[in-house]
Amino acid sequence: MAGAWRVRLELAVECPALCPDNVIAALQRHLVSCRHNPAGAGELLHRLPDIDEGPIAALAVDPDRDDQQASDAASIVGSRTVRALLRHQIDLRIARDGAWDRQSGDRFLRLGSRVERSRRHAFVAAWLDEAHGQTDPRAIEVLAEALARHGRPDHEGEPFLVEEPLMARLVEALREMSSRLLDSSATTRGQMADAAAAVGRLAKPELLPLLLALLQEDLRRWRAARAARARRDPGDHSDAAWDWTNWYARALTAIGGNEVIEALRTYLDDLEFGEAAAGALCAIDARRRGVSMKADAFFVHKFAHVVENRAARQRGDVQDSPLSTIVFDAIERLLDGEPSADAQRHALKLAAIAMEMPYRDRSGVIARLLAASLPIRARRGFVVALVRAGETLEADCVLDGLRSCLESAVNSPWMLQHGQTWELDEWLALLAFTNRPQSVLEGFDLLPAEHRNWRLRRGMLEALRYAPDLEAEQALADIARRTPEVIAQGDWLRALLERHTPSAILTLLDIVRDAPAIEGDREIDRWWATQTVSSIVGHSAELRRELLRRYDAPAHAREHDLIERLLAAVPDRQALLAIVERYGQTRRAFDSILGRAVEEMAQERRADPEWSPGVYEIAAIPATELRRDLLRKVGEGGAAGTVAAGCLRYLDEWHDRHGVNQAEPRHPDVASGIRWPILPV
Repeated sequence: MAGAWRVRLELAVECPALCPDNVIAALQRHLVSCRHNPAGAGELLHRLPDIDEGPIAALAVDPDRDDQQASDAASIVGSRTVRALLRHQIDLRIARDGAWDRQSGDRFLRLGSRVERSRRHAFVAAWLDEAHGQTDPRAIEVLAEALARHGRPDHEGEPFLVEEPLMARLVEALREMSSRLLDSSATTRGQMADAAAAVGRLAKPELLPLLLALLQEDLRRWRAARAARARRDPGDHSDAAWDWTNWYARALTAIGGNEVIEALRTYLDDLEFGEAAAGALCAIDARRRGVSMKADAFFVHKFAHVVENRAARQRGDVQDSPLSTIVFDAIERLLDGEPSADAQRHALKLAAIAMEMPYRDRSGVIARLLAASLPIRARRGFVVALVRAGETLEADCVLDGLRSCLESAVNSPWMLQHGQTWELDEWLALLAFTNRPQSVLEGFDLLPAEHRNWRLRRGMLEALRYAPDLEAEQALADIARRTPEVIAQGDWLRALLERHTPSAILTLLDIVRDAPAIEGDREIDRWWATQTVSSIVGHSAELRRELLRRYDAPAHAREHDLIERLLAAVPDRQALLAIVERYGQTRRAFDSILGRAVEEMAQERRADPEWSPGVYEIAAIPATELRRDLLRKVGEGGAAGTVAAGCLRYLDEWHDRHGVNQAEPRHPDVASGIRWPILPV
């Protein structure tokens, strides 16, 4: 019986439109009984009306319950229960100023996550009721954070959308509470940052003056705290270490518009907020261009678009973005005359952000920044931005940065410890994008002996994958010749073949031919290599001709196995007949490699726009000329004829499974006089 109920419940989850009300009611009882709910049951619960009484409401406000049932219960409660959740959070926050323990912290977080999952209309009603007349900065902090985070993670980063009368009340309530924060001497900078985050979530232009007032007060207090720490005044100086500028920058970005851009322009020269202001301008520019600003998990993937960016810059296709011009104007102001070291550092930070936006020739500014009277390591972020923008670097500049990093590691050995080599790896990766990509080997040789291991320096190999210059392939070849065991390393093979160029395939074949015997643990993954580059072989006639030439030459015998697989993956008549001939010469029997080639010649994959990606229909196509050529080989006899007979038999078996094209004759060549079908001996 329990199994039947489980099946019915899961069917209801899969087909909610067909789910009767009695199943929804049963799911409600199931929730209260604390049994496990199937994935997706929360969607069905949304069909229930608001619940503010009984066991479900009690389950939602229980701070000691840490399970999915309590979270699901919070998603169907009404405004009265949501207000109780907020009230309980506020009480816990106020208690934090007294005795705070781990258990209280866990309760606070659980209640907060349930508030995030509550229904929007219930949350808005509860929030407005609780915000009315609120004066305690700690309560305002909780309410502001709840507004900023509501709907996570499904609606994170999206504007908070409600009907206009309610939006007007939210705006007014948030304005009143934030004004109280500004007027209170007990307010912390963190509480003001929470208010700024709430302003950014509403993203209403009428809140811009309030946001700027919060920002101004935060910067004033931050400067005072840092000055007190510098003077070594007695007291707690932890506030001096907290940088909340990104919170304000995100809020300004969310509001957007010309007024925000103008406000950000005025802050670009500010040493505290200028970098965050430039980041906000960059984010606004990206949103206008429809470009994602999501950071890459692996730092080398920052360079994935270097090839297209450098090509566009060389063609002169890049146009100035109005917002990048604003930032570059600020950089020129900072560099005017004899700038201080702080001004130069700030200009480098702004330039690293400005170069994430489209810009035309800025060679004068770039030259001045590269010549800044600062340690080379201070320019690393700027150098990375230059590469990403498609500019070409001098290899000596990056090698100087690498040497400086290694010199610093003498006094700071932690820089070379496992998991801490990020700066070293970034300098090494940058070498691939210089005017001498082969300088990666010079950089590798500079490393201490225990770090000269390509498995540890996989970022260098990955960078060569993205490097736009063809010399990068030569660098990969030199690495393989110096260290043959790297050939079987997946990072090296991927770096070479995922460049997706014909020359990369030929480079691999040259390495296979010239390297010492590759066997055992040093065997390359031929199947993966074939799958990765088969499309290139299929689209390059010149590459196919070169592969066939090598396949026919005894001097390239060590390459034949890999060439054979490449040709069999995307065969044509000439390639398949060449493989059959080679099989005959080497006394090899028909196998899966030839079978794949025969299949590829006899079929086509037909996709439908309405189907999922990767789903297609296999349809037979005429292979009359191929069958005629193979039959001619059979007539000639010999070992090649035996292999050709195997191909014809396999092709007939394939037709039995998938059907025959109507244009295909039964006998490949009646005039040949050879019996058909060819039966196995």
